[in-house]
Amino acid sequence: MNQHIAESKEHFNNWSKKYDSSLLQKFFFHPIQQTVIQNIARHTDEEFSLLDVGCGTGKMLNQISRKWPNAQLTGADISEKMITQSQQKNPSLEFKTANAQDLPFEDNTFNYTTNTVSFHHYPEPQTAVNEFYRVTKPCGVVLIADLIYPIMLGKGSVKAYSPKAMRQFFQQAGFKEIRQQRPGYFLFPGIITRLTIGTKFCE
Repeated sequence: MNQHIAESKEHFNNWSKKYDSSLLQKFFFHPIQQTVIQNIARHTDEEFSLLDVGCGTGKMLNQISRKWPNAQLTGADISEKMITQSQQKNPSLEFKTANAQDLPFEDNTFNYTTNTVSFHHYPEPQTAVNEFYRVTKPCGVVLIADLIYPIMLGKGSVKAYSPKAMRQFFQQAGFKEIRQQRPGYFLFPGIITRLTIGTKFCE
């Protein structure tokens, strides 16, 4: 196993029980997740399938399930203990322990694939975006929100990528339409993060 992946796995396993009580939830993660959910609301019908990669304890999936009770929601995370927390808090949803760079799902499975504040942990970022593209259905949407500056990078982090670099990852993966926006509030976390949204080519 890659050193960064092993360190990330250990870090989030250790953090899993206290993850939801962190101040980062309210002031950092939640505003970003709300922006992702708002973008889903612009595109979606009542019934859709969604994969959240790097789902943590499933907080965003819980919000989505309450807003769209007919949605088919799946979470994936490298941390087994995060997945255990997710399953306990969201027993009606599906969760799998998985590496973002090698997802255990068939091609063209989900209408949406999301990833929030996790991308900087991936040693092979292009491979991860390619995987997100692969498991997303034609005309589906991938949304990745992450840091764009090398700050707040915890154990197991690899690199924070600029908006330009993120756009290039999406282009190389094959996305037809790509746009970006600041998630959350303009100054924080918006000024240090970016949400990149790509639509997969409609076959």
